[in-house]
Amino acid sequence: MPLDKYLICITWLFLQLTNSFAQVPNDNIENRLELTLNQWHSSQTDKCTVQWKCVDEALTGKCIDYHNDQWFYFTTSQVKGSVFVNISKQVCEDIRGVQLVVIDGTPCETKTYQILACASMANQDDIYVQLDSLKPNHTYLLNVDGYLHDYCKFDIQVSDHSIGIPMNHKAMGTAKGEVQGKVVNLSWTVDEDIAAQVNEFHILRRRQADVRSQIVQKIPLTKNAAGGFVDHYETQDTVTKAGTYAYKILGLTTEGNTVLIGSSQQQIDQRSVSNTYVSIPLPFKKNSNVTLLIYNAVNHVLLDKTGLTLSENNQTVRYFAGYLTEKGIHKIQVRAVDSKTGQAQDFSFDITSSQ
Repeated sequence: MPLDKYLICITWLFLQLTNSFAQVPNDNIENRLELTLNQWHSSQTDKCTVQWKCVDEALTGKCIDYHNDQWFYFTTSQVKGSVFVNISKQVCEDIRGVQLVVIDGTPCETKTYQILACASMANQDDIYVQLDSLKPNHTYLLNVDGYLHDYCKFDIQVSDHSIGIPMNHKAMGTAKGEVQGKVVNLSWTVDEDIAAQVNEFHILRRRQADVRSQIVQKIPLTKNAAGGFVDHYETQDTVTKAGTYAYKILGLTTEGNTVLIGSSQQQIDQRSVSNTYVSIPLPFKKNSNVTLLIYNAVNHVLLDKTGLTLSENNQTVRYFAGYLTEKGIHKIQVRAVDSKTGQAQDFSFDITSSQ
């Protein structure tokens, strides 16, 4: 390739990379962008700064942690009834996603600010805030911020319908959860007024380490033999990893919006989802008190110490080792010691192949 064309290509590539991570023009409130009804706008928080004279942390409290904000606005002359601010397609360096504040007031005159909504997601789910009883032909400010060093790309929209999980609404029903092993039993109840608005229920699940929720089930609204709405529903979800799981039950309305029916958080123990056990044949007599010492076979660090009493001669016991594989440990040594006689027996196990 000729040198001049090569330099042109390099320059073009540099400009593209620079622009992709450049500060957005609405970093300052003076350059705030207007959001028109039902039109998505793509943005990012990279290199954004905070105009401290234009925000008041006392108004938002712990809801918002300002680090890299930007400004939008919309006017109610475009819409009638409820207004929904939808945020979607978040991609962030961390889990926590973006933060949103909806303000009624004069730009940068914080004494005039009234906070209409404040949403801090702590994940990257598609979310919305619903705004009711807005003034006609009135302009409102939107402030979007990422957390410290948590640079995000996202889409934002002002709309006459909602998308995602509601952030500022109370649950429209009641939900309960119960764990049996690796199965989560979920149940929820809705009253007749809510049931009349809903077509189906979406069950969302998010493990604490996950960046966003996923829909794991869709359950249609049903009617009873008398033609009335069924008000109580039950379902099950089976998980494969230990951890804390947050469930949300959303109702999809006849108008295409989503409402929160209920939520439940459940803890799944590692023993419930793992089949990783080692079988240890102990050459000791019945009623012997035995101590098991579990070592990392690689560095000989003591990992666990446990005691048991044998119920029969030469009993084989099963030791749960699943928690070790979660820590990246794959080979262990076990020393079994008869506490009375001092007799000891050593064993080696590859727990990646144990059941």
